[in-house]
Amino acid sequence: MLDLQLPGPAEWEFELDLWQHPEWVLRHYNNAHPEALVERWSVEHYGLLEGSYRLLANTGQKSITATLKDGTFRWPGMVSWSRVRESGDDWKFDFSVFGAHVERLMRWGINQRIDAYGMVGWNADEIPYWSDEQQTMLVLDAPVGSAAYRAAWGKFLPEFRTYLKARGWFERTYMGVDENTELIDDVIDLLQADDSGWKTSLAYARSVPADVLQKVDSTTVFLGIARQRTSNTENKIRTFYTSCHINDMLPITRVNTFLTLDSNPADVEWLTWYAEKLGMDGFSRWAYDYWVSPDPLDLQRGFDHTSGDSALVYRTSNDLDLEATTSIRLEMLRHGIQNFEKRRILRALYNRHNYAPGLMHLEELISDSVISVISAQNGNTRDDLIRAQEQLDTISIEAASLLTPAPNRPGSAKVASE
Repeated sequence: MLDLQLPGPAEWEFELDLWQHPEWVLRHYNNAHPEALVERWSVEHYGLLEGSYRLLANTGQKSITATLKDGTFRWPGMVSWSRVRESGDDWKFDFSVFGAHVERLMRWGINQRIDAYGMVGWNADEIPYWSDEQQTMLVLDAPVGSAAYRAAWGKFLPEFRTYLKARGWFERTYMGVDENTELIDDVIDLLQADDSGWKTSLAYARSVPADVLQKVDSTTVFLGIARQRTSNTENKIRTFYTSCHINDMLPITRVNTFLTLDSNPADVEWLTWYAEKLGMDGFSRWAYDYWVSPDPLDLQRGFDHTSGDSALVYRTSNDLDLEATTSIRLEMLRHGIQNFEKRRILRALYNRHNYAPGLMHLEELISDSVISVISAQNGNTRDDLIRAQEQLDTISIEAASLLTPAPNRPGSAKVASE
Protein backbone atom coordinates (compact mmCIF):
# COMPACT_ATOMS: atom_id res chain seq x y z
CA MET A 1 0.00 0.00 0.00
CA LEU A 2 1.30 3.46 -0.90
CA ASP A 3 1.81 6.11 1.78
CA LEU A 4 0.14 9.20 0.31
CA GLN A 5 1.15 12.18 2.42
CA LEU A 6 1.63 15.83 1.58
CA PRO A 7 4.70 17.35 3.29
CA GLY A 8 4.09 19.81 6.09
CA PRO A 9 3.70 23.57 5.48
CA ALA A 10 7.39 24.23 6.19
CA GLU A 11 8.25 22.26 3.05
CA TRP A 12 5.71 23.87 0.73
CA GLU A 13 7.31 25.89 -2.05
CA PHE A 14 4.34 28.14 -2.80
CA GLU A 15 5.45 31.67 -1.94
CA LEU A 16 2.79 32.95 0.46
CA ASP A 17 3.36 36.46 1.80
CA LEU A 18 0.55 37.87 3.92
CA TRP A 19 1.84 41.01 5.63
CA GLN A 20 1.57 41.06 9.41
CA HIS A 21 0.53 44.12 11.43
CA PRO A 22 1.08 43.25 15.11
CA GLU A 23 0.06 46.64 16.48
CA TRP A 24 -3.69 46.49 15.93
CA VAL A 25 -4.42 43.65 18.33
CA LEU A 26 -2.42 45.44 21.03
CA ARG A 27 -4.36 48.65 20.50
CA HIS A 28 -7.70 46.89 20.83
CA TYR A 29 -6.64 45.05 23.95
CA ASN A 30 -5.35 48.22 25.63
CA ASN A 31 -8.45 50.20 24.67
CA ALA A 32 -10.60 47.49 26.20
CA HIS A 33 -8.45 47.18 29.34
CA PRO A 34 -7.15 50.63 30.33
CA GLU A 35 -6.67 49.37 33.88
CA ALA A 36 -4.19 46.65 32.79
CA LEU A 37 -2.25 47.99 29.83
CA VAL A 38 0.11 45.68 27.95
CA GLU A 39 3.48 47.05 26.88
CA ARG A 40 4.41 46.91 23.21
CA TRP A 41 6.64 43.91 22.35
CA SER A 42 6.21 42.42 25.81
CA VAL A 43 5.55 38.75 26.51
CA GLU A 44 1.86 39.60 26.88
CA HIS A 45 1.83 41.35 23.50
CA TYR A 46 3.26 38.26 21.85
CA GLY A 47 0.70 36.19 23.71
CA LEU A 48 -1.95 38.16 21.80
CA LEU A 49 -0.16 37.37 18.53
CA GLU A 50 0.92 33.77 18.90
CA GLY A 51 -2.28 32.01 17.87
CA SER A 52 -2.79 33.98 14.67
CA TYR A 53 0.87 33.76 13.63
CA ARG A 54 1.09 30.03 14.25
CA LEU A 55 -2.05 29.71 12.15
CA LEU A 56 -0.33 31.77 9.46
CA ALA A 57 2.74 29.53 9.57
CA ASN A 58 0.49 26.49 9.21
CA THR A 59 -0.98 28.07 6.08
CA GLY A 60 2.47 28.10 4.49
CA GLN A 61 3.62 31.67 5.19
CA LYS A 62 7.22 32.32 4.13
CA SER A 63 7.93 35.93 5.18
CA ILE A 64 8.23 37.94 8.37
CA THR A 65 7.02 41.52 7.92
CA ALA A 66 9.40 43.87 9.75
CA THR A 67 9.71 47.66 9.99
CA LEU A 68 12.91 49.68 10.15
CA LYS A 69 11.69 53.08 11.38
CA ASP A 70 8.72 54.64 13.15
CA GLY A 71 5.75 55.35 10.90
CA THR A 72 6.61 52.78 8.25
CA PHE A 73 3.08 51.39 8.53
CA ARG A 74 1.80 54.26 10.74
CA TRP A 75 3.01 52.63 13.96
CA PRO A 76 6.25 52.68 15.98
CA GLY A 77 8.87 50.66 14.14
CA MET A 78 11.06 47.76 15.26
CA VAL A 79 14.30 49.76 15.09
CA SER A 80 14.95 52.80 17.28
CA TRP A 81 16.84 55.71 15.74
CA SER A 82 18.62 58.31 17.84
CA ARG A 83 20.83 61.25 16.93
CA VAL A 84 23.66 62.41 19.14
CA ARG A 85 23.91 66.00 17.88
CA GLU A 86 21.48 67.89 15.69
CA SER A 87 24.34 69.50 13.80
CA GLY A 88 25.97 66.19 12.81
CA ASP A 89 25.32 62.76 11.38
CA ASP A 90 26.18 60.71 14.45
CA TRP A 91 23.38 58.16 14.56
CA LYS A 92 22.71 55.28 16.93
CA PHE A 93 20.42 52.34 16.19
CA ASP A 94 18.81 49.81 18.51
CA PHE A 95 17.89 46.57 16.72
CA SER A 96 16.82 44.64 19.82
CA VAL A 97 13.07 44.74 19.13
CA PHE A 98 13.62 43.77 15.49
CA GLY A 99 15.83 40.85 16.49
CA ALA A 100 13.52 39.54 19.18
CA HIS A 101 10.54 39.77 16.83
CA VAL A 102 12.29 37.85 14.06
CA GLU A 103 13.53 35.17 16.44
CA ARG A 104 10.08 34.66 17.93
CA LEU A 105 8.29 34.35 14.58
CA MET A 106 10.97 31.97 13.36
CA ARG A 107 10.28 29.77 16.37
CA TRP A 108 6.60 29.86 15.44
CA GLY A 109 7.42 28.56 11.96
CA ILE A 110 7.72 31.67 9.75
CA ASN A 111 11.40 31.46 8.96
CA GLN A 112 12.33 31.65 5.29
CA ARG A 113 12.38 35.39 4.58
CA ILE A 114 12.48 38.76 6.33
CA ASP A 115 10.77 41.56 4.41
CA ALA A 116 12.12 44.76 5.95
CA TYR A 117 10.13 47.91 5.13
CA GLY A 118 11.04 51.49 5.91
CA MET A 119 13.49 52.83 3.34
CA VAL A 120 10.30 53.92 1.57
CA GLY A 121 7.60 53.69 4.22
CA TRP A 122 4.10 55.13 4.23
CA ASN A 123 5.87 58.19 5.64
CA ALA A 124 8.41 58.17 2.82
CA ASP A 125 9.87 61.64 3.39
CA GLU A 126 10.31 61.32 7.16
CA ILE A 127 12.65 59.63 9.61
CA PRO A 128 11.38 59.97 13.20
CA TYR A 129 14.17 59.78 15.79
CA TRP A 130 15.14 60.55 19.36
CA SER A 131 17.33 63.60 19.81
CA ASP A 132 19.90 63.08 22.56
CA GLU A 133 20.68 66.75 22.42
CA GLN A 134 17.11 67.98 22.86
CA GLN A 135 15.79 64.96 24.78
CA THR A 136 12.69 64.64 22.64
CA MET A 137 11.37 62.92 19.53
CA LEU A 138 11.99 64.82 16.29
CA VAL A 139 11.40 64.14 12.61
CA LEU A 140 14.09 64.44 9.97
CA ASP A 141 12.84 65.69 6.62
CA ALA A 142 14.56 63.22 4.31
CA PRO A 143 12.81 62.60 0.96
CA VAL A 144 14.10 59.54 -0.87
CA GLY A 145 17.19 60.45 -2.86
CA SER A 146 17.94 63.64 -0.94
CA ALA A 147 21.27 64.34 0.72
CA ALA A 148 19.65 63.93 4.14
CA TYR A 149 18.18 60.58 3.11
CA ARG A 150 21.49 59.29 1.76
CA ALA A 151 23.38 60.46 4.83
CA ALA A 152 20.97 58.90 7.36
CA TRP A 153 20.48 55.59 5.59
CA GLY A 154 24.15 55.55 4.69
CA LYS A 155 24.83 55.32 8.43
CA PHE A 156 22.04 52.81 9.01
CA LEU A 157 22.84 50.23 6.34
CA PRO A 158 26.36 49.18 7.42
CA GLU A 159 25.24 48.65 11.00
CA PHE A 160 22.11 46.78 9.95
CA ARG A 161 24.12 44.61 7.56
CA THR A 162 26.60 43.73 10.31
CA TYR A 163 23.74 42.92 12.66
CA LEU A 164 22.03 40.66 10.10
CA LYS A 165 25.21 38.84 9.11
CA ALA A 166 26.10 38.12 12.72
CA ARG A 167 22.80 36.25 13.02
CA GLY A 168 22.85 34.55 9.64
CA TRP A 169 19.89 36.61 8.41
CA PHE A 170 21.47 38.76 5.71
CA GLU A 171 20.85 36.36 2.83
CA ARG A 172 17.16 35.99 3.69
CA THR A 173 16.45 39.71 4.18
CA TYR A 174 14.73 41.76 1.47
CA MET A 175 14.49 45.55 1.71
CA GLY A 176 10.89 46.21 0.71
CA VAL A 177 9.30 49.02 -1.29
CA ASP A 178 5.51 49.16 -1.47
CA GLU A 179 4.04 50.66 -4.66
CA ASN A 180 6.63 53.42 -5.00
CA THR A 181 8.15 52.29 -8.26
CA GLU A 182 9.54 55.72 -9.07
CA LEU A 183 11.77 55.53 -5.98
CA ILE A 184 13.12 52.00 -6.30
CA ASP A 185 16.20 53.04 -8.30
CA ASP A 186 17.33 55.43 -5.56
CA VAL A 187 16.89 52.69 -2.97
CA ILE A 188 18.79 50.11 -5.00
CA ASP A 189 21.64 52.52 -5.73
CA LEU A 190 22.09 53.28 -2.05
CA LEU A 191 21.94 49.60 -1.08
CA GLN A 192 24.42 48.56 -3.73
CA ALA A 193 26.80 51.33 -2.67
CA ASP A 194 26.83 49.72 0.76
CA ASP A 195 27.01 46.04 -0.25
CA SER A 196 26.26 44.20 -3.48
CA GLY A 197 24.60 41.42 -1.50
CA TRP A 198 21.56 43.42 -0.45
CA LYS A 199 18.27 42.09 -1.80
CA THR A 200 15.19 44.16 -2.63
CA SER A 201 11.49 43.49 -3.02
CA LEU A 202 8.93 45.62 -4.86
CA ALA A 203 5.14 45.63 -4.95
CA TYR A 204 3.86 47.47 -8.01
CA ALA A 205 0.57 48.16 -9.75
CA ARG A 206 1.76 50.15 -12.75
CA SER A 207 4.13 49.18 -15.52
CA VAL A 208 7.78 49.19 -14.51
CA PRO A 209 10.64 49.26 -17.04
CA ALA A 210 12.20 45.85 -17.60
CA ASP A 211 15.67 47.11 -16.71
CA VAL A 212 14.38 48.22 -13.30
CA LEU A 213 12.66 44.91 -12.61
CA GLN A 214 15.89 43.18 -13.56
CA LYS A 215 17.51 44.74 -10.49
CA VAL A 216 14.82 43.62 -8.04
CA ASP A 217 15.09 40.24 -6.34
CA SER A 218 11.43 39.74 -5.39
CA THR A 219 8.41 41.33 -7.04
CA THR A 220 4.71 41.15 -6.36
CA VAL A 221 2.71 42.54 -9.25
CA PHE A 222 -0.91 43.63 -9.21
CA LEU A 223 -3.04 40.92 -10.80
CA GLY A 224 -4.43 43.37 -13.34
CA ILE A 225 -1.05 43.71 -15.07
CA ALA A 226 0.43 40.29 -14.29
CA ARG A 227 1.73 38.56 -17.38
CA GLN A 228 2.80 35.04 -18.26
CA ARG A 229 6.37 34.33 -17.25
CA THR A 230 8.33 32.26 -19.73
CA SER A 231 11.28 31.39 -17.47
CA ASN A 232 12.81 32.03 -14.09
CA THR A 233 16.45 31.34 -14.74
CA GLU A 234 17.62 33.99 -12.28
CA ASN A 235 15.95 32.38 -9.28
CA LYS A 236 13.96 35.51 -8.41
CA ILE A 237 10.68 35.40 -6.52
CA ARG A 238 7.61 36.41 -8.51
CA THR A 239 4.15 36.70 -6.95
CA PHE A 240 0.97 38.69 -7.62
CA TYR A 241 -1.54 40.46 -5.41
CA THR A 242 -5.12 41.70 -5.61
CA SER A 243 -6.50 45.13 -4.75
CA CYS A 244 -9.88 46.79 -4.30
CA HIS A 245 -8.54 50.20 -5.36
CA ILE A 246 -7.34 49.70 -8.93
CA ASN A 247 -10.48 48.76 -10.82
CA ASP A 248 -9.54 50.52 -14.05
CA MET A 249 -6.97 47.86 -14.91
CA LEU A 250 -8.73 44.71 -13.77
CA PRO A 251 -9.08 42.09 -16.49
CA ILE A 252 -10.56 39.97 -13.72
CA THR A 253 -13.11 42.34 -12.27
CA ARG A 254 -14.43 40.28 -9.38
CA VAL A 255 -11.89 37.63 -8.27
CA ASN A 256 -10.41 38.57 -4.92
CA THR A 257 -10.15 37.69 -1.22
CA PHE A 258 -12.95 39.98 -0.06
CA LEU A 259 -16.41 39.68 1.47
CA THR A 260 -18.74 41.29 -1.04
CA LEU A 261 -22.12 40.48 -2.55
CA ASP A 262 -20.57 39.01 -5.70
CA SER A 263 -17.60 37.27 -4.06
CA ASN A 264 -17.24 33.53 -3.69
CA PRO A 265 -14.88 31.61 -1.37
CA ALA A 266 -13.81 29.64 -4.43
CA ASP A 267 -12.24 32.83 -5.79
CA VAL A 268 -9.43 32.59 -3.22
CA GLU A 269 -8.43 29.05 -4.17
CA TRP A 270 -8.81 29.90 -7.85
CA LEU A 271 -6.07 32.50 -7.42
CA THR A 272 -3.58 29.79 -6.45
CA TRP A 273 -4.33 27.86 -9.64
CA TYR A 274 -4.04 31.06 -11.64
CA ALA A 275 -0.63 31.71 -10.07
CA GLU A 276 0.63 28.51 -11.65
CA LYS A 277 -1.04 29.37 -14.94
CA LEU A 278 0.94 32.63 -14.99
CA GLY A 279 4.14 30.87 -13.99
CA MET A 280 4.22 32.79 -10.71
CA ASP A 281 5.69 31.49 -7.47
CA GLY A 282 2.85 32.50 -5.19
CA PHE A 283 0.48 35.10 -3.81
CA SER A 284 0.81 38.19 -1.60
CA ARG A 285 -1.61 40.40 0.31
CA TRP A 286 -0.88 43.62 2.15
CA ALA A 287 -2.80 42.63 5.28
CA TYR A 288 -3.24 39.40 7.21
CA ASP A 289 -4.33 40.97 10.51
CA TYR A 290 -4.85 44.70 9.94
CA TRP A 291 -7.66 44.66 12.49
CA VAL A 292 -9.02 48.21 12.36
CA SER A 293 -12.33 47.50 14.06
CA PRO A 294 -12.55 46.86 17.81
CA ASP A 295 -15.21 44.26 17.04
CA PRO A 296 -13.30 40.96 16.68
CA LEU A 297 -15.72 39.68 14.06
CA ASP A 298 -16.01 42.91 12.05
CA LEU A 299 -13.53 43.28 9.17
CA GLN A 300 -14.99 46.49 7.78
CA ARG A 301 -16.31 48.98 10.34
CA GLY A 302 -14.01 51.95 10.83
CA PHE A 303 -12.13 51.44 7.59
CA ASP A 304 -12.63 52.74 4.07
CA HIS A 305 -11.72 49.59 2.17
CA THR A 306 -13.93 46.75 0.99
CA SER A 307 -15.01 44.32 3.69
CA GLY A 308 -12.38 41.64 4.19
CA ASP A 309 -9.61 43.61 2.51
CA SER A 310 -7.74 44.23 5.74
CA ALA A 311 -7.71 40.72 7.24
CA LEU A 312 -7.89 37.02 6.43
CA VAL A 313 -8.22 35.93 10.05
CA TYR A 314 -10.49 36.74 12.99
CA ARG A 315 -10.00 36.86 16.78
CA THR A 316 -12.45 35.73 19.43
CA SER A 317 -12.13 38.76 21.74
CA ASN A 318 -9.99 41.69 22.83
CA ASP A 319 -8.82 39.89 25.98
CA LEU A 320 -5.52 38.24 26.88
CA ASP A 321 -7.03 34.80 26.30
CA LEU A 322 -8.19 35.62 22.76
CA GLU A 323 -7.85 32.90 20.15
CA ALA A 324 -7.20 33.22 16.45
CA THR A 325 -10.14 32.10 14.35
CA THR A 326 -9.61 31.09 10.77
CA SER A 327 -11.86 32.23 7.94
CA ILE A 328 -13.36 30.32 5.04
CA ARG A 329 -11.21 32.50 2.80
CA LEU A 330 -8.00 31.52 4.59
CA GLU A 331 -8.95 27.85 4.50
CA MET A 332 -9.68 28.05 0.78
CA LEU A 333 -6.30 29.68 0.27
CA ARG A 334 -4.61 26.90 2.23
CA HIS A 335 -6.43 24.25 0.23
CA GLY A 336 -5.35 25.92 -3.00
CA ILE A 337 -1.73 25.94 -1.81
CA GLN A 338 -1.98 22.23 -0.99
CA ASN A 339 -3.21 21.54 -4.51
CA PHE A 340 -0.39 23.69 -5.91
CA GLU A 341 2.09 21.55 -3.97
CA LYS A 342 0.40 18.37 -5.06
CA ARG A 343 0.77 19.33 -8.72
CA ARG A 344 4.40 20.34 -8.13
CA ILE A 345 5.24 16.98 -6.58
CA LEU A 346 3.40 15.09 -9.30
CA ARG A 347 5.31 17.05 -11.93
CA ALA A 348 8.61 16.09 -10.31
CA LEU A 349 7.49 12.46 -10.20
CA TYR A 350 6.53 12.43 -13.87
CA ASN A 351 9.82 14.03 -14.83
CA ARG A 352 11.76 11.38 -12.91
CA HIS A 353 9.84 8.66 -14.72
CA ASN A 354 9.85 10.45 -18.10
CA TYR A 355 6.08 10.05 -18.13
CA ALA A 356 4.96 12.44 -20.86
CA PRO A 357 1.19 11.72 -20.61
CA GLY A 358 1.19 12.75 -16.96
CA LEU A 359 3.02 15.98 -17.72
CA MET A 360 0.55 16.72 -20.48
CA HIS A 361 -2.38 16.14 -18.13
CA LEU A 362 -0.91 18.54 -15.57
CA GLU A 363 -0.59 21.23 -18.23
CA GLU A 364 -4.20 20.66 -19.22
CA LEU A 365 -5.22 21.40 -15.62
CA ILE A 366 -4.23 25.05 -16.01
CA SER A 367 -5.35 25.44 -19.62
CA ASP A 368 -8.07 27.90 -20.61
CA SER A 369 -10.56 25.06 -20.75
CA VAL A 370 -10.16 24.51 -16.98
CA ILE A 371 -8.80 27.71 -15.41
CA SER A 372 -10.33 30.48 -17.49
CA VAL A 373 -10.14 34.23 -16.96
CA ILE A 374 -13.43 34.67 -18.80
CA SER A 375 -15.06 32.07 -16.61
CA ALA A 376 -13.75 33.84 -13.51
CA GLN A 377 -15.07 37.18 -14.74
CA ASN A 378 -18.48 35.58 -15.06
CA GLY A 379 -18.43 34.27 -11.49
CA ASN A 380 -17.76 30.63 -12.32
CA THR A 381 -14.61 29.97 -10.29
CA ARG A 382 -16.41 27.32 -8.25
CA ASP A 383 -17.35 25.38 -11.37
CA ASP A 384 -13.77 25.69 -12.63
CA LEU A 385 -12.37 24.30 -9.41
CA ILE A 386 -14.79 21.38 -9.20
CA ARG A 387 -13.72 20.33 -12.67
CA ALA A 388 -10.03 20.90 -11.93
CA GLN A 389 -10.18 18.96 -8.65
CA GLU A 390 -11.83 15.98 -10.33
CA GLN A 391 -9.13 15.90 -12.98
CA LEU A 392 -6.36 16.26 -10.40
CA ASP A 393 -7.77 13.33 -8.43
CA THR A 394 -7.75 11.22 -11.58
CA ILE A 395 -4.16 12.20 -12.34
CA SER A 396 -3.13 11.28 -8.79
CA ILE A 397 -4.55 7.78 -9.23
CA GLU A 398 -2.56 7.44 -12.44
CA ALA A 399 0.57 8.57 -10.61
CA ALA A 400 0.09 5.88 -7.99
CA SER A 401 0.29 3.25 -10.70
CA LEU A 402 3.80 4.43 -11.56
CA LEU A 403 4.94 3.65 -8.05
CA THR A 404 3.13 0.40 -7.40
CA PRO A 405 5.75 -2.34 -6.92
CA ALA A 406 5.81 -4.96 -9.65
CA PRO A 407 4.66 -8.48 -8.62
CA ASN A 408 7.22 -10.34 -6.50
CA ARG A 409 9.39 -7.19 -6.38
CA PRO A 410 10.13 -6.07 -2.80
CA GLY A 411 9.88 -2.49 -1.67
CA SER A 412 7.59 0.41 -2.43
CA ALA A 413 7.90 4.09 -3.13
CA LYS A 414 5.96 7.15 -1.98
CA VAL A 415 4.10 9.85 -3.82
CA ALA A 416 2.85 12.93 -2.08
CA SER A 417 -0.82 13.80 -2.12
CA GLU A 418 -3.30 15.59 0.06
